[in-house]
Amino acid sequence: MPMSAEILRVEDIHTYYGNSHILQGISLQVPRSKLVAILGRNGVGKTTLLRSIMNLTPPRQGKVFFCDEQINNLQAHQISRKGISLVPQGRRLFKSLTVLEHLQIAGRPGGDWNIEKVFGFFPRLQERINHKGNELSGGEQQMLAIARALIANPSMLIMDEPTEGLAPLLVREVYDLIKKIKEEGYSILMAEQKLDFALNIADKIYIISKGQVVFSGKPEEVACNKEMIHHYLGV
Repeated sequence: MPMSAEILRVEDIHTYYGNSHILQGISLQVPRSKLVAILGRNGVGKTTLLRSIMNLTPPRQGKVFFCDEQINNLQAHQISRKGISLVPQGRRLFKSLTVLEHLQIAGRPGGDWNIEKVFGFFPRLQERINHKGNELSGGEQQMLAIARALIANPSMLIMDEPTEGLAPLLVREVYDLIKKIKEEGYSILMAEQKLDFALNIADKIYIISKGQVVFSGKPEEVACNKEMIHHYLGV
């Protein structure tokens, strides 16, 4: 049986925090080797959606498929081993571990990514090889978070707010890095606050409001709809 065109498929998931119904029937698809961006105001469920896909916050209803296999009945570490790496919001680095130690712990054989390739891709991390997590700048921490995800040799990256808290110059660096990763053929699902950043790099956009998908389509469709941008994104 041939593989489907989508590497990830989310079908009608409902996720709760206690009695609060956060995700209310969200469905989406991520095509192979494409970047899909999720946009929306703060608090609409973007992070919850990514956590639900990784089963860190399990949905009460609905299904998630990765490479045509249902994964929402697996634990997060099992999903990671299937080939999805999460770059979490806020980086989530270990303050006491060096750059090299972060990469050694996360490394997984069986793919192109190893220490040498990471340092070729992120030369600044090689310069900081013995610096601890809390000794890195915000941009360096984001680079390490992405490098840590890549060295696990995934088929897909899930990125939660990769530009959060970064100065404009560093946002440009992160943009260039993600573009290079995409050009290597990786599938990427990314939640992002910066509209221009997402529109310039994504192949497809989903907009979420109040736990539901209110738009899915091409970036240029979003860019030319000022009313929708103002209503759902507050821009």
